Amino acid sequence: MNIFEWAKDIEKVYQQLIEKARKENTLELQVFKEQQENILKELLKKNHDLVNLSLESLSEDVTNGVRSYEAQFDEALKLIEKDYQKNKSELISEIISKLGFKF
Repeated sequence: MNIFEWAKDIEKVYQQLIEKARKENTLELQVFKEQQENILKELLKKNHDLVNLSLESLSEDVTNGVRSYEAQFDEALKLIEKDYQKNKSELISEIISKLGFKF
């Protein structure tokens, strides 16, 4: 009968060891999961910051491009106006001539 009690004691210790290992592994897995989640959160934050920085840079580039285009357009309009004023009398004479009005 002693052998059976000894076998039961071994089985009980075995079950305790399995339960202890299961708890430790569960705890280690939980810690590992939390670490990985923190790493992922940090990576996502860095990516988000990078995207925001890129968008800000792109916005500045577009704004500067629009301002440059507007300045060039204004300059072109001024040149057209200046050229028109310079040649206004000639243009009027030519238009009247082409329309067939002779005064």
